[in-house]
Amino acid sequence: MHREQDPDNAAYFNPESAEELADLIEEDWAHLEPGPDLGREHCAREKQERLTQDFACRFIDIVERARQAA
Repeated sequence: MHREQDPDNAAYFNPESAEELADLIEEDWAHLEPGPDLGREHCAREKQERLTQDFACRFIDIVERARQAA
């Protein structure tokens, strides 16, 4: 995962260390269940919709301020 994306529950590791990655996978493996996690997927969709709306509002604000300054 890229640090600038910084999703919830992200785990970061040294990209030069296969052992560190293996340790992270091993830690999570015991807690994982097969199949999709519909609850988390639903929350992720809702969060993405909010982020998209926030981005659109900020973009419109920037454009309006640029037009006013011109």
